Amino acid sequence: MRNNDFNQLYNQYYQPLYLYALSLTKNKEDALDLVQNTFIKAYLSYEDTSHTIIYWLIRVLRNEYIDMVRKKKKEISSDFCFEWVEDPYDFTKELINNEKKSWLYSQILKLPLQARQVMLFSLITNDQNISELLNISLENIRTIRYRTKKQLKEKA
Repeated sequence: MRNNDFNQLYNQYYQPLYLYALSLTKNKEDALDLVQNTFIKAYLSYEDTSHTIIYWLIRVLRNEYIDMVRKKKKEISSDFCFEWVEDPYDFTKELINNEKKSWLYSQILKLPLQARQVMLFSLITNDQNISELLNISLENIRTIRYRTKKQLKEKA
């Protein structure tokens, strides 16, 4: 991959990938590590600069996240119950100034992983691509999104 292509790729996809990584990890440093590792892999191994690179980047980031979770499980004893703790530095306040958007984003972060991924991917791609990325049927994606929207409306 040429440097110009990589710079353009980085500028275009850094923020969506960072937000996705932040939603997975709920930790600024881990999210930055995931995004950095994703772009390193893109620079070293991705040759095709077609339109599908965002899906490839998302898949690489998700695989990096799974690897990170596996490594953390090995570091922590099985007797210890580890729960994710919200980062006291709330990065969403810098990115989202509108109060309603901030509330909605925080509610999406509290969703179960599958519902959260469907909602976040819905912002950047269509149902067919979400179906391929998550290996879920189109009907299931639409059902998850409908129920999640209904649940969020009830909370509002």
